[in-house]
Amino acid sequence: MLSASGVDRAQTRMVPEILREWTLLRDEAGHGGSQFYWIGDLLRESCLPAGLNDRIVRRWEAAARSLDARLPHEIEASGPLIAAMRDTVALCAILPAAAILTLRRNIPSDDQPVLCRHIAHWGMTCQHLSEHDDLVAMERARWHGVLVQAGLAKFVWSGLDLVVLHLHAACIGRLDDGNDSLADDEAEMAVSDFERNQDRPWDNARAFWYDLMAGRQNAA
Repeated sequence: MLSASGVDRAQTRMVPEILREWTLLRDEAGHGGSQFYWIGDLLRESCLPAGLNDRIVRRWEAAARSLDARLPHEIEASGPLIAAMRDTVALCAILPAAAILTLRRNIPSDDQPVLCRHIAHWGMTCQHLSEHDDLVAMERARWHGVLVQAGLAKFVWSGLDLVVLHLHAACIGRLDDGNDSLADDEAEMAVSDFERNQDRPWDNARAFWYDLMAGRQNAA
């Protein structure tokens, strides 16, 4: 049996392969009008939906940098997987109506997914929602439809154990106060002003998650 650190090392070794698969998917499916988008290190390396303000890249970078201030500085709390989680959480916070699909990894029913545990370490509450919550039931049905349409139901039947995570970070709006009306250099200075108090955009941020498959917590 692998320890937690052993699991992290095993997952880290998978990063190069995952990056190759991501690059292939991006190059094959990310063009020609498909609904497949991403944010790169630069705007010209990004693929954004029509009508989405290109300042989203600056806001995402600012949100990710401000989240860095909350990350523990131990060695086991760093690395490419932690950076990926940080970037994903930051992007979810600034995109309206966004949610994150993440793995449960067959953990005990009373424990949290890995991403939720890290979010808690970053000073945010992370609440598990009951399958009996009316809104959870409605949203779960919508996600099931998305999985079926995408041809992914077979992976769920084969044991792909997913949870849905929502993030409410009301103060993240401080990162774009007035920036849309400023020139690029002035906007950059405005973002820097917010980053002097790096924790502020994440004040009172909360996460909510639930099992994608009903009855998962009872079956564990």
